[in-house]
Amino acid sequence: MAPSGWGGRPPVRRGPRGGALFTLLASRIRSGRQDGSSSGGLEGASCAPPVSDLSPRDLAYVGDAVFELAVRQHLVARRASPAERHRDAVRRVRAVAQAAFLRGLEPHLEPAERDLVRRARNFKGAPVPRGVSPADYRASTAFEALLGYLYLMGESARLREILGMVLEGADLP
Repeated sequence: MAPSGWGGRPPVRRGPRGGALFTLLASRIRSGRQDGSSSGGLEGASCAPPVSDLSPRDLAYVGDAVFELAVRQHLVARRASPAERHRDAVRRVRAVAQAAFLRGLEPHLEPAERDLVRRARNFKGAPVPRGVSPADYRASTAFEALLGYLYLMGESARLREILGMVLEGADLP
C-alpha cells in the first residue's frame, strides 16, 4: 500500500520547465510511439510538448544518455578488458572529444540540423565546468542536443548514420 499523500503513485519531481521533458518521455513510453503523438493513455489529448518546444538543455540531456549508450554498445562489441572499455568510454564522452566530433560532422549536417546546433551552441544556461573551455563545452552541448533531437523525433536512420561517422572514424584529441 502506498504511503498516504501519494495518491497511489510516487511523486514526480518537476524541473524548471515544469517537467516538460519528463512528460514527453513518459507519454512516449506509455504509447510506444516515437513521433510524439499519443495513441494511448490520454486518448487524443496530448500533454506532451512538441520536441521543437524543448530547450537545447533538455535535448542535450537526452542526447547525453543516447551517446553514452551508443558508446557503450560500440565498446562492448570489441573484445577488450573492462578497464580498457571504461578508459575508452571516458575519452569519447568528455566535452573535448564531443566538440571534435561535432567539428568533423558539421560539413555533413542538414540545414535544419545546423540550425539546431547553432541554437544549442549559443544557448546560455549552464555554468561551464572547470577543466574545459567554454567553446568546447558549448560545442559538446550542441552535439548532445543534436543526438537528443534525432532520437526524440524518431529519426533512427539519421541517428545511426551520425553515430556511425562518430564512432567508427573517431580520431580522439
